[in-house]
Amino acid sequence: GSITWKFKNLVGVTPQDFKVDTLENIHKAGAIAFVTKAGRNQTSEGITASGEFIDVLHGKDWVKLNIETSIQTALSTTDKIPYTNEGFALLESQIINVLETAFTNGIIAPDEDGQPVYSVQSKGRSEMTDENRKNRVYDGLSFTFELAGAVHTAEITGEIII
Repeated sequence: GSITWKFKNLVGVTPQDFKVDTLENIHKAGAIAFVTKAGRNQTSEGITASGEFIDVLHGKDWVKLNIETSIQTALSTTDKIPYTNEGFALLESQIINVLETAFTNGIIAPDEDGQPVYSVQSKGRSEMTDENRKNRVYDGLSFTFELAGAVHTAEITGEIII
C-alpha cells in the first residue's frame, strides 16, 4: 500500500506495443500490460481483476494483519488485560500505533495540516453488555481511515499567450 504498481519496470520482460484502444480494453478487463511510454519500460496500470488498485488491497491487508497481530501480541504477552477502561485503552493504543505506522508508510492520507486522517472509537465498560462482560468479550473498538491512494494520470490545462 505504500507504493503504486503503475510505472514499474519489470526485469526480464519485453514491453509490448499496444494501440490505445487495446490497452484500454486490457485495463477494463482488470489486467496490466508492460509497455514503453516516454522512453521508459513500465507497467501500464496497477489494478487487479476486480478493478481495485493493488496498492489499495495491499494497504487494507497490511492494516488488518498488523492490527490483528498487535492485538494478539498484547493479549499474549500481558499477564492480564483487565475488563476495564484502562484495559480497553491498552487495546486502543495498539490500533493507534498501527494506524500511525500506516500513515508513516503512505497508506493513510494526511489532512490539510499534514495530520493522518483516521479515527478510533472505544466504548467504555459501562457500555458493554452483561453477557459480553461474563464471556470476556470486548466489542467496543472500531476505527476508520482514509487511504492516501496515488496519482496515475494528470490532466493539465495551460494557455500560451503570444
